[in-house]
This record gives sequence, C-alpha cells and structure tokens, in this order.
Amino acid sequence: MFAESITIAIPAYDEAETIVDVVNEARTVLQGITNDYEVLVVDDGSTDGTSALVDEMRAQDREHIRVIHHEQNRGFAGAIKSCYGNASKDWVFLAPADKQVDISELNNFIPLTQNADIIVGYRLYRAEPFYRSLNSFLFHSLCRILFGIRLKQISTSKLYRRRILQSITIEASPSSAMIEPEVIYKAMRLGARFAEVGMHHYPRAAGRPKGSNPMMIVRTFREMFRMWWILRVKGMDRLESKSTA
Repeated sequence: MFAESITIAIPAYDEAETIVDVVNEARTVLQGITNDYEVLVVDDGSTDGTSALVDEMRAQDREHIRVIHHEQNRGFAGAIKSCYGNASKDWVFLAPADKQVDISELNNFIPLTQNADIIVGYRLYRAEPFYRSLNSFLFHSLCRILFGIRLKQISTSKLYRRRILQSITIEASPSSAMIEPEVIYKAMRLGARFAEVGMHHYPRAAGRPKGSNPMMIVRTFREMFRMWWILRVKGMDRLESKSTA
C-alpha cells in the first residue's frame, strides 16, 4: 500500500448522469492504493441534480467523501481552485466528472512519486472532435512559447504533492482555463520535480463539454497573454530590481 494519503478532487458542473459512477470509481481505486484517502467533489453551482446526488453519497460515507458547494457557478478555474484549496491529503489527483479518464490509471502515477512532486498525465490519443484537438494544440503551443512549459500536455489529470499547491497563489481569471499553466509555471519556478505518464482518453459519457464554449476559448487565450505579462515580463522586472538592490 502507498504510505502517503491521497485526495481525488473532482470538479463537477451539471454532471448528474455520471457523477455517481465517477465518485464510486474514485473510492474503489483509492481503497486499493492507500488506507488514508478522500474523494473531494466541488459542485460548481450545478442545477441538474448533481448537488443532491453528491450530498447523498456524502451522507453514506462521511469518512471518505467530502463535498464543497458553490452557490453560483465560478467557472473552470474557480472550481479547480476550490479543489486544490480544500484537498486535505498529502497528494491531490485531479479527475474529471465526465468519465473521459479511467481513474484506475492513478495506479500508473504512484510509482513516479518517489522522484517527482508533480506527475502530469498526457493523452495517448484524443477521443474528441478535430476542433477540440486544434484548440488543444494551440493552447499547448502557446504554453511552450510564452511560459517555457515543455511538458507534452497539461490539460488532463495530474497528481500534485499538496505542499506545492499550498505554496502557490493563483491569479488566473476564474472564467478561463489558465489556472493549470499558472500552477505549472509557478511550480517550475519553485523547483518542483516533474514526471509524465500517458493516459487513455474516452468520449464524454453524457452531458455537454464545458471547455468548448467559444467565449471561454477567447477568454482563455486573452488571459494567457495577460498572465504572460504578469508572470514573465513584470516578474522578470521584479527579479532584476531585486538583483540590483
């Protein structure tokens, strides 16, 4: 058994058709890995019955299931920020609520924790339409150019050492997808050790994709350049001023 504790954090917005299966899968996987675990669900203002379902599951297993409710939808980054901020175990595994990831593949991440602080999953293939693959290609290309992030991908599941997350202040806009590049970039600056592992990717089981909203895509790319200015241009200015002080 893994000697350290693990949180599987699941952001969920209107995922009533899949959330019960995903939480049960997460709990089953964790039982086979460690004796100290939790499944943390962040219900991001759902209106389709997701809230009641996760509360019912919480009532049945208060030792291992925790639920955070947002009264209003806070967006992609807002939900993930709550996942990271409320996780209580040594390691935090981010998992989607739409069943596009097989949570049992967490078992492939665990051996890499011996020499890494952050293990980043990348899709071995994409079970999505071409336009989403194109968006992902542009997103990751800009992450490499603007932030020097040389990882294959950063937009699927990741396993973080929680103390790394605790040392990072998140500045990204809640309505964009820039939280992950920001966290990865700041972790790099802190000297975190990285590893990568391939993951299978499956078609969404139900519901509608949240990341394909055209306005969210526009906001994300606009936010990317704003964060580049804050983190790399102004950040470099601050470093230079300290070095000459």
